[in-house]
Amino acid sequence: MSALPAPFPPPFTNSELHLQCNAGDTIKSSKHSYTVQSRLGGGTFATVYRCSVDSSSHTVALKIVKDHPAYLSQQSHEIGFFQQLDAVASITSPRPSSHPSCRHLPTLHDYFMHGQHLVLVFSLHGTNLFSYLKSRQFRPTGLQVRAR
Repeated sequence: MSALPAPFPPPFTNSELHLQCNAGDTIKSSKHSYTVQSRLGGGTFATVYRCSVDSSSHTVALKIVKDHPAYLSQQSHEIGFFQQLDAVASITSPRPSSHPSCRHLPTLHDYFMHGQHLVLVFSLHGTNLFSYLKSRQFRPTGLQVRAR
């Protein structure tokens, strides 16, 4: 008796435990299908890709965490942080992402497992923190404090 074929090929993880993605690859959650457009960057924990949602023009940032238990644990804290941020913002506004103090913060829209990789779906912003600081030649930025 032969084994049943897998419904889709398993994700390929490289020697550094990153999921290998190329433009045109599709990553599916239970809610949406994400098509990789380009790689935005990477770091210690993950690689981030610009992706279109369900073959539309809407784009998001997919943060795909390395296949390692310590990184998975760390990212669960990040998920909790964004859930708390969303809860606090929703107290002051019916649509948290529209609140003026939150417009520069990424929004965590969803998260799911793709093979052994945790995938976090974020709103897509114009640049990342490193690129912004580099453009300012790493000079400090001022904080705007507003009294209520």
